[in-house]
Amino acid sequence: MQKFLKLPKIFKILAILGLVLIVILLLKLVLFKSPAEPSPVPRATLPPPTIIGEALPQNTTLLAKPESLPKELLVYQGVRMAFSAEKAVRIAQEFGFAEQPKKSNDAVRGLFYLWPSEKNSLSISLDSPEISYSVNDLRSSASNQNSPLPNPDEASKSLADLIKKLELPLSDTGPEKTSYLGIIGGALLEAGSQDASFIRAELPSLLEGYPLVGNDPSQTATSILLGGEKEIAQFHYKLYFSRFLPVRKFPVKNASQISSALVKEGKVVRLGVSTEGVKEITFSSASLTQISLVYYRPSSPREPIQPIYVLSGEGILAGGQKTEITVYLPAFVFE
Repeated sequence: MQKFLKLPKIFKILAILGLVLIVILLLKLVLFKSPAEPSPVPRATLPPPTIIGEALPQNTTLLAKPESLPKELLVYQGVRMAFSAEKAVRIAQEFGFAEQPKKSNDAVRGLFYLWPSEKNSLSISLDSPEISYSVNDLRSSASNQNSPLPNPDEASKSLADLIKKLELPLSDTGPEKTSYLGIIGGALLEAGSQDASFIRAELPSLLEGYPLVGNDPSQTATSILLGGEKEIAQFHYKLYFSRFLPVRKFPVKNASQISSALVKEGKVVRLGVSTEGVKEITFSSASLTQISLVYYRPSSPREPIQPIYVLSGEGILAGGQKTEITVYLPAFVFE
């Protein structure tokens, strides 16, 4: 200190200024930190769901505004049960098939039995319990309707009675839905009650309160299609999984990420017009007005069950024809 006091005045001033400068630099480092780098977007460390559909055009407008989106959702792994051969035969007998089935096998359905006939057909998968019954010619069946259709309550009761009669187990289901349908442009589409040829009753499957859907958004896990006098035109049942094992949670896309990923990742899985005989389906534009969050059930039991967004609206085909469309978009952010 004494040495400092003996220094010439100019050196004292320089020393003090140097200390002040050091203090200012230290304060700047503490109080004025550079902004932190933005955190990377969390990404799912699992493959995206296998969704089969048509690409969206670059000219796609998202008018739907998602509300109350969760920040993250669980991924599940399904556990399947199986039908016995004896049960499959008993179910076939209830549908009027007394002959022995044709047996087949494929990678997706596993072992399944077929009962074909001229008027109708029945297919029962054993490894992943599924029943598909249908008359072979819906158009002819529709044109021969001479009796009034059942009302919604009667249709719902017919579905419940058939499930009970066949002793079919059910997973968690939502409220019953009914709709009137007719053959329009070669496709089975919703119609007014006065113009309808059929009425459908269905039981949607749920997972954690969200609908559980497959690649065909119009097909629920359990449904019945009735004509006049409650004649069964179609019946579909599938117990996709007997149990759901939680794996882990991942963040879901927010509104901005939905918009930016839509054209790249979205797939048109359903059109409101018949595409029979069309080799390639392309769109010139699309406008999506509704959005909801669901769980997607894969065709392969090895794939995990994960959430997707379901969007609907209107598409314009390359030839100018307008059609209702349904789009699937994976809900997670993937690498």
